[in-house]
Amino acid sequence: MVFLELNYTLGQTQISHDELTWNSVNFASEWGLSYLDAMSLATLRKRLENNGESCTNNYLVAKLGFNFNNPAEFKQRITLMVDKDLVTTTKHHTGEYFC
Repeated sequence: MVFLELNYTLGQTQISHDELTWNSVNFASEWGLSYLDAMSLATLRKRLENNGESCTNNYLVAKLGFNFNNPAEFKQRITLMVDKDLVTTTKHHTGEYFC
């Protein structure tokens, strides 16, 4: 999937295609998710649980179309998810993110 990074376009009256910033996520190669079926989602859930909280947070940021390797984008998206009660200290199971 390819996502347009909108933060760079804010306040612009005109912007060329070459100036646009794009983020992409390949669920198959980056997260091992090739199919959207119950077994594949269960496998992804186990992989996230086994690889720790930072892996899960990276996945949550990436699936929204943002670059988890960019510290500003990562912090902004995690803060947004905390504000919306999607990520809290009481949510310890990745299954809650799939519901």
